[in-house]
Amino acid sequence: SQQDWADELSKLKVPLKSLRTAVRQEAMQTIATFVAAHGDAHRMVYDVLGTAFEKKLKDESEEIQLCACETIGRLGEVASDSTDALKAMLFKHQGTNEQVVRAAAVALGKLGGRALDEFLKLDEHAEAPELQALVLKIWFSGDPQDVLLAGISRLREGGPSMAHNASLLVEHVQDGQREVCLAALAALDSMGPSAMHDSKFAHVVAKLRSDDEEIVMAALACLSKLGAASSGALEELKTHHMARQAVNKMVGALLSDG
Repeated sequence: SQQDWADELSKLKVPLKSLRTAVRQEAMQTIATFVAAHGDAHRMVYDVLGTAFEKKLKDESEEIQLCACETIGRLGEVASDSTDALKAMLFKHQGTNEQVVRAAAVALGKLGGRALDEFLKLDEHAEAPELQALVLKIWFSGDPQDVLLAGISRLREGGPSMAHNASLLVEHVQDGQREVCLAALAALDSMGPSAMHDSKFAHVVAKLRSDDEEIVMAALACLSKLGAASSGALEELKTHHMARQAVNKMVGALLSDG
């Protein structure tokens, strides 16, 4: 039962405090293995050991720090209360330990809305704009993909308030895998016209040449926000997608509206 698991995990608090690095490492690895194997017990694990995990983010052993980051990240949104602890870790190691900074950033990217908003929201008075840029670069690098998709999803949910982040999506509209490309197009669509200017517009138009009808329709949805400004691109599509009834119907409707 989960109570039995909680009792066993509680016993690991003692070795986690050991003066011997090897003992602390073994305890953290035992917990990490349990977390990986029991997705239905994540809330219980965090309730029992969340405070201990945050202390391990400051451990003198880098291996234990990295394991703590990975474990907190694997717990996902139930560990969102550790957002501030991971941010503190980023500030402490920025510019001195790239591996630890990356691990902390990836963990933050898995904690859900509050953690994502810490770096996605426009803040003209941000304490460390260079750190914010670095975290966003890590999140939107595509590795790991679940962090990338979480970030894109949060941009879509934010709509026009996230339009200042549109440039983060350009690469994924242009070169992303199908799932990523569709997610990025949906996010651009939700952001509205202000997200579609400059080079971003060209990349969306390029996707209109895709053989994937769903991608074409998603790109058209983005262009529909631009009205008359997209008429040139739409005219060129009239023959390119002649055989696709759904695409041509939407193109025709957009041109008539323009």
